[in-house]
Amino acid sequence: MAVLRMSKMKFYGHHGVTDDEKEKGANYEVDCEIETDIAGCAFTDNIEDAVDYDVVYLIIRKHMENHRYNLMETLAEKIKDEIKKRSRRQKITLRVRKMNPPSEGSMDYFEVETSG
Repeated sequence: MAVLRMSKMKFYGHHGVTDDEKEKGANYEVDCEIETDIAGCAFTDNIEDAVDYDVVYLIIRKHMENHRYNLMETLAEKIKDEIKKRSRRQKITLRVRKMNPPSEGSMDYFEVETSG
């Protein structure tokens, strides 16, 4: 088994509960980890036997930029589920961060992590 990581992918999205969040949007970062057996693709050296990270990136970008969700929990689950379904991999761990979220307190980001 191996872990493939895509880190700190940056997007601008319109997710949130408030009208202000939905209208103005915010900066997001996404990390994706995919646990997979790489023996087959390492042997064949063929992208068709490997995880195509461009396909994974396009799935993430679609949900980040073309959809609007109230909750980051929903956003993270939708992305994880589609990656898992399309890539048929055993375990996906996804972290979605809203940078500088609107909050009573001061924080760099709010993050949701989901795996399965």
